[in-house]
Amino acid sequence: MSSSDEEISSNDEMDSGEEMVSNDEIDSEEFGSDIEMKSGEEFGSDDEENYSDNGSSTQGIAEPMTDMEKAKVVIAHKEFYDNLLLLRIKLQKCLSLANTLPQDLDKITKEDKEECAYDTVKDLEQYLTMVVKYQTDLLAKNQNVKMIDKDKATMLTNKLNHKDFEHVLQAHHESFKPYRDETIQFWNERTKLASGKAAKSDFSAFDQPTLLQIDQIMADKTRLIERTQIKRSKYCIVGNPESINTDVDQEIFDDDDFYHKLLRDYIENKTADITDSFQLGKQWLQLQKLRSKMKRKVDTRSTKGRKLRYTVHTKLMNFMAPNDQSSWFDEAKQDLYNFLFGKKNTG
Repeated sequence: MSSSDEEISSNDEMDSGEEMVSNDEIDSEEFGSDIEMKSGEEFGSDDEENYSDNGSSTQGIAEPMTDMEKAKVVIAHKEFYDNLLLLRIKLQKCLSLANTLPQDLDKITKEDKEECAYDTVKDLEQYLTMVVKYQTDLLAKNQNVKMIDKDKATMLTNKLNHKDFEHVLQAHHESFKPYRDETIQFWNERTKLASGKAAKSDFSAFDQPTLLQIDQIMADKTRLIERTQIKRSKYCIVGNPESINTDVDQEIFDDDDFYHKLLRDYIENKTADITDSFQLGKQWLQLQKLRSKMKRKVDTRSTKGRKLRYTVHTKLMNFMAPNDQSSWFDEAKQDLYNFLFGKKNTG
């Protein structure tokens, strides 16, 4: 769990106990092509000199970015972040279904299913290898991220097994961490200067540097991991009794509070630039529906066995009652049953 420090730290600042919202409320959007992430101003080498005709030497420095180029970079970064956020929202349903899978594999695994399980593990390894390779390529293209050997890291990524994923992800996290901290600190100071908060002397916890707040939250990492292993929403695990257990279950990963925060921000960002009154009304109804579903409905009279608990099954599709083609009459069937069970006819 080392590659998701920011997500775990965000969970500690949000209220828990919210019910999961269906992803069908979000309009499906197709992901565009890969967006090329551009860095800031690139400077030439200080040691390289360009000599002119008159013998004078000048250092080669790249021209600074214009306002139009900066605006394009900001738009590209925002689109890239929106695509990542939409991908996280779409993965929520898959994550919720994965939490309902049976946990005791020894009881349900059969010998004839071992080959199928082996093929599934191989497919997952190929998918994870592809994701790690994309992550390695992104880190290698970023000049601000200092990796030990980018060519060697790219070569090792092509031949990974399930035992190497944890080490590779840990190495990527350690390589990206200095650049991440530097970027967070830079924009934290930049926003303080823009909003005028730097001149105020407020000793509240929110005026502390962002990195300091993250470090304070991540100090007790064990407790944060346990908060993601608590069953928050209502779902049934196959093979387990039907009950919402608040104890820690290491076989699940439930971050509904963080997911609801992302979903709320996504909807609000999409409605910020809308000026049409009809679309605004539609988005407002969607937000109201989201808020109403986020409130958990608790029946105080259903405790201590005072109310029967049941689950409504979905309707059967293409179901037809059996058609009896037997030529026996009811009297003949009754005589057969009486003969089988030793019952004498009274009539």
